[in-house]
Amino acid sequence: MKLARTAPDQAPVLSTVLSMCKSRVIDQQVAACLCATNIIRAGFSPQYLHMDHSSPMTVTHVVNSLISSEMEKPITRTKACYIMYYLVCDDKDLCQLAFDRGSLTKLANLVRSITPSEPAPGWDEDEPESIARLREAALTAIAAIALFEDDIRSEVTDTLRMIPHIQISLAHHHPAVRYAACQCVRSLSRAVSVLRTSIVDSGLGLSVYQVFCKEDEDPRVRHAASSVICNLVTDFSPMKETLLSQGVIERCVKLLDTPEQALALNALWTFKNLLYKSNTDLKRQVMEALGWRTLQRLLTHESPDFQEHAFHVARNIADNEAGIEMVFEGLGPSVLLSTVSQGLDSEHDDVLRQAAFLLGNLANSPKHQRDILSHPRILISLRQCLIDAKVDVRRPAVACVRELIRANPHSYRELHDAGIDTTLRHMCDYGGGLAAASPMASAFSMGVEEDSEVREKAREALRWLERSGEMGM
Repeated sequence: MKLARTAPDQAPVLSTVLSMCKSRVIDQQVAACLCATNIIRAGFSPQYLHMDHSSPMTVTHVVNSLISSEMEKPITRTKACYIMYYLVCDDKDLCQLAFDRGSLTKLANLVRSITPSEPAPGWDEDEPESIARLREAALTAIAAIALFEDDIRSEVTDTLRMIPHIQISLAHHHPAVRYAACQCVRSLSRAVSVLRTSIVDSGLGLSVYQVFCKEDEDPRVRHAASSVICNLVTDFSPMKETLLSQGVIERCVKLLDTPEQALALNALWTFKNLLYKSNTDLKRQVMEALGWRTLQRLLTHESPDFQEHAFHVARNIADNEAGIEMVFEGLGPSVLLSTVSQGLDSEHDDVLRQAAFLLGNLANSPKHQRDILSHPRILISLRQCLIDAKVDVRRPAVACVRELIRANPHSYRELHDAGIDTTLRHMCDYGGGLAAASPMASAFSMGVEEDSEVREKAREALRWLERSGEMGM
């Protein structure tokens, strides 16, 4: 099927559609704005939009007027909110454009006009469905606009003072409104400053946690709440200790067995964030609840997404000597290293990267380096990473090799037999991995993907290795 082309004497399709956005007929305005939005998001590259904002600005101007007009029907304003959402969703530049053009303020004014700031018994029971849908749409658009920039999030919390209205919406009887409110909190919780003030002081974080803990909550809403919890347990979050005391670890362990795969994955993601830069006591607390057998199962899960996060969990545990010892003792050297080797052989880049970082951490323990060197597959898998993996895998891989040879001068034979010395020489000569079947590897071999950090570590590792060889170690 061939795409229709514009005749030389005709205006481009988008220009025609944009002109229809200014129609006096409201339904035609809405339809034209939606059509233009779809063309803008599907037909132009981000680079083009960065250079020319005239088209999205036209749509934004019309949609803003529909959102802010109290004369329009709720269904029309709802459609306008969703058009705004479709226009800016997951695009940082378009979110900034909408913010600069006043869209956030208009959306916030809309939510405030239909949502109380103080809870009253049964306030939402007799509310028309159209108003609930309008609130849902406006909150959804606010969440999208606030996803990227801290100054936009601060505008939502400090200037527009939206926290009370979002918090009340978390308890709305309509699941879609609760879902949209959770999405707002998720966007806001990405900012450290907002986490440390508005979300904690207002009790908004605990309100989301209550939604997360409800056994009979709508699965979609609970998943949205779990995305917020992932942000609330990071090392810089003041809510981390509060959620630990509220039983977040036990809740997440229970969710790992839920048939809702997205919810289970977020539970694992929560553990990953919780363990980042954590102390030994917290690591023990998590693993006593989670169990090493469960972690082993997740490391070999059929889903690459689960594998990636499980390797990241193990990586965060093994970020110091005590943590490395904990992982070796918990999983056992054979199971641990065999699992890491499987991860290094993965066809999925994210799994491969986390497995490489985990091995890099494990190699920092002199006590267990002999286990790594004597494993039948680890060095072969490690060499393959150096040959044709992407640079974010090659960095931890070459650092691992350097640490193994630096701390074990007698490891020359194992590394030589695995062909790692030859690989290092090639990397030093060409600044990349060996030529291989993958296009990325070929780019490395031609020097297209040179990385000074990888090259320098490869040279250092090679010097240690050649020195050991000359000494006959």
